[in-house]
Amino acid sequence: MNIKNFNRLVERRKQLGQVVNIAHRGFSSSYSDNSIQAILSALSQSYIDGVEFDVQETKDKKLILRHNLSVTTEVGNLWVKDLTLKEIRKTLSKETAPELENVLDMWNGPCLLDIELKSPGICSRIVELSSHKGLYEQTIFSTIYPNIDKEIEAVDANQVRMFGYPRDRGKDLAQQSWTKPFVEIVIMLMRLRIQRTVTNMMNNSNAQIISLYHRVIDDSCIQTINEADRMACAVFIRLPNTNFNDIEIINLMKIFMKRGVSIIKSDYPHIIKDVCI
Repeated sequence: MNIKNFNRLVERRKQLGQVVNIAHRGFSSSYSDNSIQAILSALSQSYIDGVEFDVQETKDKKLILRHNLSVTTEVGNLWVKDLTLKEIRKTLSKETAPELENVLDMWNGPCLLDIELKSPGICSRIVELSSHKGLYEQTIFSTIYPNIDKEIEAVDANQVRMFGYPRDRGKDLAQQSWTKPFVEIVIMLMRLRIQRTVTNMMNNSNAQIISLYHRVIDDSCIQTINEADRMACAVFIRLPNTNFNDIEIINLMKIFMKRGVSIIKSDYPHIIKDVCI
C-alpha cells in the first residue's frame, strides 16, 4: 500500500475517533501466534484493519511464518536460517509455521497484510509473490532491523514501511521467567532514553511509521514523531511477566489515541473496536 492510500485510512479512522487496528501475529491472544488459525480468526473480524505476521527464510529458501529466530530440535535450539523446511517440519507443523504462499492463498477481503521481515534478502521475493496473488496494494512492511529497512526502501520506496523497537532479543528475554524481577527495571531504563532512541531511529530510517512498545511511549516522543510528519504506532504485546485486564488496556489505548498515536498493533484487537475518543 502506498503512503497516500494509507493516510486516507488513518484519516477515516480519526474522523470516527478511532485508530488503525492491526492484529499482532494474527489473533494471538486466542491462538498460537503466526498460526493459520490466528490469521484466519483475525481475517474474519470486520473491525480489524490489518493483520501482522513475521516471515523468515529457511536454509532451502522457503518463506515461512515464524517469530522466533530459532527452532527447538532434538539437538537443541537451531536457527531457522540453518534448517531446511523438512527439518523444521519435524517440530513445527504447517498449521503453526505455515508457508507464506499458503497464507496468501487463503487471504480474502480488504484487510491489510503487515508483513514483518525477519530475514535479509527476501523483500523482492515477497513483493513478487504478493503482486502475483493480487495483494501487493494491501501490503505494508515492518522490521526492527535497520539493514532490512534499507532493503525494503531500495525495493519500493513508495510502499508504507514501519520501523520498530525494541529488538527481538529484549522481547524474547522478557518471555523468560527468570527475567521477571528485571523487566520493570529494563522498561524504566528504556523510558529514560526513549526520546534519544526515537531521534536515532528517525535519523537512521525515513520509514513513515515508527512503532514503539506501549509501556515506553510518552507525550514527547509521540510529538517528535508527528512533528517529523511521521506516524506513531503503539504496540501492545502480551508478555508472561506483565498482567493487564481489559479495562486497563482500554484506558491505556484511549490515552495513546488522545496523545496522537495513529496505529495500534496489538494482541488484543477485539478490545480496540470498542475504544473511541
